[in-house]
Amino acid sequence: MIHRLLKLCLFLSLIGGYNYSIGQNAELYVFDDFEKARMEASNSGRILIVDYYTDWCGWCKVMDKNTFTDAAIVNYIDSSFVYAKLDAEAESGIPARFKYRINSFPSFTYHSPDGLLIDKRSGYLNPADYMEELKGIARMNEEGKRIKGVSKDLINEMPEFCYPAFKKGNTREYPTSEEVSKYLDQQTDLFSERSFSVMYFFELDSSYQSLFVEHYKKYEDLYGTYDILRKLERVLDQEYMKIVKSKDETQFKNFDQMLTEYVPEQASRLSVMYRIAYYRKMEQWKEMARFMEIAINRDSMHISSINYHCWHLYQKCDDRRVIKKAYQWMAKVVEDEPTYAYLDTYASLLYKGGKNKDSEKYMNKAIAVGKENGEDVSESEALLKKITGVER
Repeated sequence: MIHRLLKLCLFLSLIGGYNYSIGQNAELYVFDDFEKARMEASNSGRILIVDYYTDWCGWCKVMDKNTFTDAAIVNYIDSSFVYAKLDAEAESGIPARFKYRINSFPSFTYHSPDGLLIDKRSGYLNPADYMEELKGIARMNEEGKRIKGVSKDLINEMPEFCYPAFKKGNTREYPTSEEVSKYLDQQTDLFSERSFSVMYFFELDSSYQSLFVEHYKKYEDLYGTYDILRKLERVLDQEYMKIVKSKDETQFKNFDQMLTEYVPEQASRLSVMYRIAYYRKMEQWKEMARFMEIAINRDSMHISSINYHCWHLYQKCDDRRVIKKAYQWMAKVVEDEPTYAYLDTYASLLYKGGKNKDSEKYMNKAIAVGKENGEDVSESEALLKKITGVER
């Protein structure tokens, strides 16, 4: 028996993975090496899932706890997929992160058995929603859908400035637009995976920004709508910051024309989102709330964004009418996703809105959920003392 166990341990170390067990009937095998996982997918004829995480990603931990411990998810992955998990800030994970342009967490890439990219997705999903995503990916694989500009091999000879930009901690070093331009000037093919990944991750000077915008349809054809929209949004961010610096909201007229030209299907949504961000920067809370209401009524704002903006309102806004709108929005959020962060924001807004009894109730819920998930709830506990100490 001991001899067999030693052989098993040696085998697991050689193939680069480990077992993650949640019980007798559900055991998920996890690869921690991209190439070995790809080889296993090829040999078994199964789809490869690559899960990209960071040590500081709270939603990665929540998804690990809630989704990847769900028996139905574990059994489906174990029977139909190969699963790899990569630290996107570790030296072993950065090459795949660079190739597949991973810039938010958690993110997932899905690969056909022969190594080609089927699709990429990002963001936390609960077990039911993730099951739907996996089934959708399986259908896409059967239909032969692939992102055609993405090869199966990792990119050799990444630019030297990538590792300092992706490393762990708060000491990341990003290249200047001049350094990026110097690198791109040396490339013979500006539509290659390597060139596009550099354009995707790093700030471009005006000439390369114009080149990207001029040819974005070709880039989209090669690398898919998801990545192109993310890069276009960052290009638009640079134009938006010009409006912020000028504090002249009349410039939104020209900005809206750019949106209509470059991202016509997303123009209406993005126009509202940029205005929310602008009025938040200007601390014009009524206007910010007006555009948030438009976005929420259109169902075009993700609940994580609602939480982000509502938390900002809690911290900065003293207009009771706006605070009331904010806790009404968050009431619907916590009904759908009663996570620690969302419950904490909701309870905090209720407190600021003078709803101390409800605030106490939901802050206790937030603390309970936070402790269960191993979150630091000290700030919530401190606020709870203030809530319970207020005379009603």
